Parts: sequence; structure tokens; C-alpha cells
Amino acid sequence: DLQEHDFSNAARLANKGRCSKKVLAFLQGAFPDVNGDQCYCCSKAKLSPAGSCSRGDMVLVQDASKLVAGEVMSNFEVCGTTWTLLQKMSLANYSEEKASAKWSRAEEAVVLIATENIQCAATWSNGKDDTIVTIIPLPLRGWFES
Repeated sequence: DLQEHDFSNAARLANKGRCSKKVLAFLQGAFPDVNGDQCYCCSKAKLSPAGSCSRGDMVLVQDASKLVAGEVMSNFEVCGTTWTLLQKMSLANYSEEKASAKWSRAEEAVVLIATENIQCAATWSNGKDDTIVTIIPLPLRGWFES
């Protein structure tokens, strides 16, 4: 039987799992009016319109008027909306020649963001001095133009 979500391209959890008591307490701190029946968690989320991100992946996220990077810690669904917990990193520099960006872990902040704001999971490697280097896909390079 086909389900309504089988062909959805909206951000969503890959599988809905029950939250532990500790995770549920965290989510109720962020969303005070929810109960356990409205919360699910999964290490993997499907992105909109395509792709996925899992715990440990580096993702590029639209944050207001800029693009930021972050490491996925977990994914949640609360009252039908999908959220991702990530360690956000600050941009150190962008290389137009290499189409890559260097991100600093120095000022990491753990944030809960709407999964629909994740643009893609990024190809990345560890840089020097506690940095991460990501390849910036062609459609996202305009975010770095002056």
C-alpha cells in the first residue's frame, strides 16, 4: 500500500522512532507545549527536495541571509515539523578558485534548526587548527559572492 509520504519531497525523518526520556525532556524544554506522542527521533533525515543527512554529516544551512555549516547531531519530528540538532560553525574563509569554504569549530554553538533550511550534506575534510573544509556545490556558490 502506498502512503501519502511515499513520494513526498518535504523534509522528514527517514524512520520515526520513539524518543528516550532524556531526549523527550530536551525537546519539551525547546517546545514546552508538546507531549511524548508528538515527538519522534532518527539519526537520518531526508532533505527537501532531495538528499539526506545523518548523525556526523556536515551540512550547509540557510541561516537568515547567509550560509553556515554544521555537524548533524540528531534529527527530530515535533508536531509534524522536522528539526535537526547541529553544531553550527562560523565561516573562516571562502576560496572561489577551489570552490571550498573553511569553517571554524572555535565558536561552535549547538542549535536546533528546521531541517527544511538544510541545503545539502557537504563533502568535507578536517583542516588545520580545528577547522573543517567543505566543497561548495555550484548552486550555493552565489551565497559567497560579494
